[in-house]
Amino acid sequence: MIRLLLLTAGLLLFGGILGAQTETEIRVYRADLATGAPISGKLVLLPGTLAFIDDNRPESSFAVARSAIGSVNNERETVTLQLNHAIRDRSGEATRVILRLETASDGASVQRWYQDGESVAAASPSADTSSISGGQPLTFSAQRQKRFRSNTNGTLIIDQERVIFESTERASESRRWDLKEISEFKLNNPYEVEIQTFRGEKYTLSLSGRGMDNSQHREIVGRITKARTAR
Repeated sequence: MIRLLLLTAGLLLFGGILGAQTETEIRVYRADLATGAPISGKLVLLPGTLAFIDDNRPESSFAVARSAIGSVNNERETVTLQLNHAIRDRSGEATRVILRLETASDGASVQRWYQDGESVAAASPSADTSSISGGQPLTFSAQRQKRFRSNTNGTLIIDQERVIFESTERASESRRWDLKEISEFKLNNPYEVEIQTFRGEKYTLSLSGRGMDNSQHREIVGRITKARTAR
C-alpha cells in the first residue's frame, strides 16, 4: 500500500509561495475525490508524484509515484486513475481513484502529465527502488509550529527530489525545498521534525497520526545525502 503521508501555472494562484518554478515542475488544481460523498481538496502534480490533499482532513491525504500508476483516463473534467498498489483515503483503500477537476483542460493536463512520464521512463534507465519505501513519496499530516503566531495545519511530502510543506489553511505558509538545499533534517521524536536549510531557514513541524519512525527518517536523510553528493 502506498504510504500515507502526502504539489506552474496553477500554483501561482496560491501566491507563488513555493518559490520560482517552471510550469512543468509543479501544478496544483482544485479537485473533488469521487467517493460516496465527494471530498474536496487539491490535486498536486510534481515531476514524479501525484498527490491529493484533503482540505478538511489533511491526515487522509495521499500521494502516489507516477511509476505506480497503471493508467490515466480522462473524460472532460473527470480523471480516472488505475493504480498498481492501493492507497488509503478517508473512505478506505482503493486501487481505482476518480477525480473531478474544475475544467476539461485540467483533466487533459493530468493525462498529459502521465503520458510525458511514460515517455521519459521509456528513454531512461530503471530508477533505484531498493529503499525502504520502494522509492515512493512519504507523506505526513503536519502542523507548522510558530512562536508568535498561530500554528498552521498542512501536509509534509518527501519524494526523491524535494521536501514540501503544503499548508491547507494559508498558502503563504507553504514551502518547497530541493533535497540538496537541506542542511539538516532532524527527528526530535516520532511526532516532531526540524528542517534546516543552507540559507539559514528553520522549520519545526509537529506530525499527527502515525508519526515518523526511525527507518523513514533514515531513508529521508539518505535521500538528502545522495542529493548533496550529486551537487
